[in-house]
Amino acid sequence: IKSRANELWALGTLTFPHQLIRIFAVEQIYRAHTILKGEPYHHP
Repeated sequence: IKSRANELWALGTLTFPHQLIRIFAVEQIYRAHTILKGEPYHHP
């Protein structure tokens, strides 16, 4: 499969389940969205 792929993505040398990567991606999208809106990402 790797030899037929157009692109390969890596989040490091570790192997993560797909469900966990989805959580990582959603969290990063949320973080970027709140920062672009000018809202603080970390709440006191």
